[in-house]
Order: sequence, then structure tokens, then C-alpha cells
Amino acid sequence: MAYSLSTQSNLVFTIAERESLKASYPGAKLHTFASGGHLSGITHREEFNQVLEGFLDKTE
Repeated sequence: MAYSLSTQSNLVFTIAERESLKASYPGAKLHTFASGGHLSGITHREEFNQVLEGFLDKTE
């Protein structure tokens, strides 16, 4: 299983590129934070932790 975490303001990958990457991996998930950069684990700590815990629960 693959999970991509990103933000709306990601300047490296466009939304279309992220969707294309997701489509390349069957069952992959994509989560986009409303704002922030590469530090979404800090700037969106609670949301990040919920997403990560949900991912880890599914991989057990």
C-alpha cells in the first residue's frame, strides 16, 4: 500500500501529477493538507497523526 501526503501549496508536484502518481499504485491513497509545506507533520500535527495512524492500522 502506498500513501502520498502533500499540501495544496506544493510547488514541486501539481495536483494532476499527484493524482497520476496515485493512479500508478493500485490501492494508493492521497491526502492533501489545506496549507503548509514539507513540515505538515509539525504544522498540521493532529491531522497528520490521524492520517498516519489510519495508514498504519491498515498495514498491520
